[in-house]
Amino acid sequence: MSSTDEPGLSARRRPEPTPPTEPAPSAPTTPETTPPPPRFAALKARIEPQLPLIAFFGGFVWDSATLSRIDKLTDNLILLGYLLTLGALLVVHTWAQRDPAAWPKLSPKLGWVDWLIQFFYGGLYSAYVVFYFKSASFGRTGLFLVAMLVLMVANEFFAEPLRLTRARVALYALCTFSFLLFFIPVMTGYLGVGVFTLAAVLSFGLSMGLATLMTRGQLPETARDERRSEAKAVLSVLGLMFVLDWMGVIPPVPLAILESGFFHNVERSAKGEYIAQFEPTWRPWRKDDRVFAYRQGDRVWCFTAIFAPTGLEIKVFHVWERWDDEAGAWVETNRVPLSTKGGREGGFRTYSFKRSIEPGDWRVRVESEQGRVLSTMKVEVVAAGEDPLILEERVLR
Repeated sequence: MSSTDEPGLSARRRPEPTPPTEPAPSAPTTPETTPPPPRFAALKARIEPQLPLIAFFGGFVWDSATLSRIDKLTDNLILLGYLLTLGALLVVHTWAQRDPAAWPKLSPKLGWVDWLIQFFYGGLYSAYVVFYFKSASFGRTGLFLVAMLVLMVANEFFAEPLRLTRARVALYALCTFSFLLFFIPVMTGYLGVGVFTLAAVLSFGLSMGLATLMTRGQLPETARDERRSEAKAVLSVLGLMFVLDWMGVIPPVPLAILESGFFHNVERSAKGEYIAQFEPTWRPWRKDDRVFAYRQGDRVWCFTAIFAPTGLEIKVFHVWERWDDEAGAWVETNRVPLSTKGGREGGFRTYSFKRSIEPGDWRVRVESEQGRVLSTMKVEVVAAGEDPLILEERVLR
């Protein structure tokens, strides 16, 4: 028998394994031994889902602070850059979302691409709200601004439906159309028949070019069906714009009323200033005669300062109307043509007047040659008492 077969020796060389023992309780972790959490991790986790919304309003605030005039070349080039960049981002986002393997570095960061898309949407629509607001009155054209804001807020809060390719192409068409509507007159110095149609045609062409790029790489039949669907969506948006223009809802950009009012007298001084006279009231903010105390022989003056881009010469009309109780409608009494020139920061100053006017409710609609309403101003004409009028003067800008 070998020595390795001895029971005693074998036991000494291969001891029986000891049963596992319970691990000793670890010492309590101290702040010195616990690695600190990533800085601002909790804040980042809370803010990151809201980044697109923050970006949208960031673009809004940025444009409100940086854009100044609708006819400024740099401002228009900035907005054109926004449009082109937005189109490129929409294309890249669609490609990376459809085929993540082809975009290994970008696919994990699509959330940041969404962030940038929202920033440029916010930048574009902030400019439109600023520029269109100056051209809008508080009536029907103000609804167009409200619709813009509602649509862009819906783009964030109803994100999934509006981020479909079809919806994004339609939104891009609206952005492009809203830009071209004032970009074409600013660049060409022409504001007449055909500008609206040209803006719509160019918007359709650019939007469908975007749709073609976004559907590249798909099966031919699938891509064709998508482009058909996108064309219908774009045509629906542009068709709606034609209806809104016919209803007088779209503001008459790039024209804008910067100042207006009714006065007892308006005259130009030797210095080139326009001096207006009005009867002061208990309301210190009211610096014109919206309630006009009329004596036989008085003239009711209507003053407007109309902004137009540099190099633009247009004709506008002061359309005087009175309210007819029997007809229950406004009745036109005078249509006064006025020539205006663009370029002045405070607008081109012009006025009309009406004498032998009847007491009652009157209004003046300021219209372009194309019949688009820049502003509607109302005045109540009342018979003056026997006391002499005390008039104040103010310089119209």
